[in-house]
Amino acid sequence: MSDEPYTVIQHLHCPVCNKAIPPDEDYCGEECKEIYERRMKKKRFISNLFNMVGIFIIILLVLSFVGA
Repeated sequence: MSDEPYTVIQHLHCPVCNKAIPPDEDYCGEECKEIYERRMKKKRFISNLFNMVGIFIIILLVLSFVGA
């Protein structure tokens, strides 16, 4: 075994496929970028949907107490 210290090259990982990429890039390629954007769009939609359902339930509760 060598007595020299082990060094790791600075890198990041693609959030979709987990491949090593240079630190100045966000994705390994255009395909992974599109997949990530679709996932985030779906995640935002679901989050907004839950928020709207929550607000709707609160409005119904307030109206039921006011109307009682």
